[in-house]
Amino acid sequence: MFKGFLIVLILLLSGCAKHYEAVELEGFTQRQFSLKKQQTLLLFVSKEGEIFHFVLTDALGVPKLKKDFVKGEFKSVAFLPPNSSLDELFYKLLQELKRQEKDISFKFKDYEVKEL
Repeated sequence: MFKGFLIVLILLLSGCAKHYEAVELEGFTQRQFSLKKQQTLLLFVSKEGEIFHFVLTDALGVPKLKKDFVKGEFKSVAFLPPNSSLDELFYKLLQELKRQEKDISFKFKDYEVKEL
């Protein structure tokens, strides 16, 4: 009984969302990026009010990940399985966008990010 409770508690705590500082961007609507690791993926970032939408697709346009960034927290949307492995990358991208840079290009862990 105690082992089962401990396993459930570990799974629950490992799935908790990490909180980030909210990002405010003026005049931002939508931008497109390529993410290269072993394959090239396309990332579309858009803003609607205080919500940032992230849509990651493969080269054929099939969605792999859809997330919203709301009040410092990433939330999975649509019917895709939750995946928090790219949250830090997305947050780093928001920080780069906040600097109002054009033609953003940087490396993060094993990913190369480049604005299209």
